[in-house]
Amino acid sequence: MRLEFVKGDLIEMVRLGKLDAVAHGCNCFHTMGSGIAPQLNNLTDGYLLKSDQQQSPYGDINKLGDFSLLTYHVNSRKVIFGNLYTQFSYGSNINGEIYIHWDSFLESMRGFLDVCDGRRVGIPYIGCGLAGGSEYVFRKYLEILEKEFSSSSTVLYVVEYHK
Repeated sequence: MRLEFVKGDLIEMVRLGKLDAVAHGCNCFHTMGSGIAPQLNNLTDGYLLKSDQQQSPYGDINKLGDFSLLTYHVNSRKVIFGNLYTQFSYGSNINGEIYIHWDSFLESMRGFLDVCDGRRVGIPYIGCGLAGGSEYVFRKYLEILEKEFSSSSTVLYVVEYHK
C-alpha cells in the first residue's frame, strides 16, 4: 500500500473520479450530523445513512472496529463507501473528551482495506477533529497499516481539507 498525504476536498475527489473508495469514522448510533459524514451522505442521496441503519443495530458497542459498506454510482462511476465504527458515541471535544477508539480505527481500516484491495482509497483525518484524537496517534496507526499492507497495490490518500 502506498500512503499519500494530500490537501484538498475529499468530496470533490470522489466526484471527479480520483477515488474508487472512501471511508469515514462514525459512531454506533446512526448519526451523520457533523464532520464530513453529512457531506458523504448527501453525495449518496442519503443511502450511506440508510445502509448504516440496515446493516447494523442502533447503539451496539460491539460494532466498534467493524464497518458497513455501500456501493454507489457517482457520476456513472462505482464507488465504495465505508462507515468505519471508530467511536461509540459522539460529541464535541470542547472539554477535552476523546471519542475516537484508536484500536477500533485500526480494525475497521484493516477490514475496509481488505475489501478495497488494489483501489484508490480516500479518508479524512479520522478521529482528529470533533472526536478529539491526536494527529500524531492517527499517523502512527497509519504507519502500522502501511506495513501490514506493504504488498498491496492500494493507494491510500489521507486528505486534509483545503478548498
